[in-house]
Amino acid sequence: ARDSPEYRRAINILKRMQEINNMPYEYPLIIVWPRMPTCEILAATHSTIFICSRTLDILADNAMLALGIFHEAAHIEKRHLEKITRLEAMHSLDYPYRRSVLDEEELRQEYEADDTAWEWVMKAGYNPNKAIGMFHALLEGYRYDFSPRTLLDIKKRVSRLKAKISGCLSPTDAISAQGLFLLEDKAQEGLLLLANRRRGQTSKLETKLDGFSSPPVKEQKNKV
Repeated sequence: ARDSPEYRRAINILKRMQEINNMPYEYPLIIVWPRMPTCEILAATHSTIFICSRTLDILADNAMLALGIFHEAAHIEKRHLEKITRLEAMHSLDYPYRRSVLDEEELRQEYEADDTAWEWVMKAGYNPNKAIGMFHALLEGYRYDFSPRTLLDIKKRVSRLKAKISGCLSPTDAISAQGLFLLEDKAQEGLLLLANRRRGQTSKLETKLDGFSSPPVKEQKNKV
């Protein structure tokens, strides 16, 4: 896999990040084959970035791939995994709000990694406004095979990125970008799909995934 064009593309993007930040070290990058429905770009250790071969195909745009890789590198740079580990140790399993405390910290870390990746992408010469498109591509590519909490977190992260993009664009460009902002509706649609999957009612609804429109009202009523 190290000789593949996709691996070299990912490595070149990673090296670009290290150059702009004058990092004296290199992050190992490992490509894994998908063994489960959802295998996104993820930082699974304190120093290594793992990327699914399927994600390399989905994020064909270099700016989108850079946003994903830089986001995971930001998790490592900010020592997010260590912070979560310490937080878990501080709250025993019988602590009633343990899960909510961890969820809140994980979302805060996602925000921080998003912001850091945004800055690095601009410094590297890529288009940071492709962030919305990156989420769209991942949702489409993995056919919404995400947990309900992940989908809700994606919606929150996209809302923050929308505000960031709107603040950076000219009025004309901001208007043209409104079509991308329909991704929030797609995240909601994904939640509806996930709920209906659990009821065993997916075949008709899945045909709606190729468009931005929500499922017809009649379709939803039949599935309640």
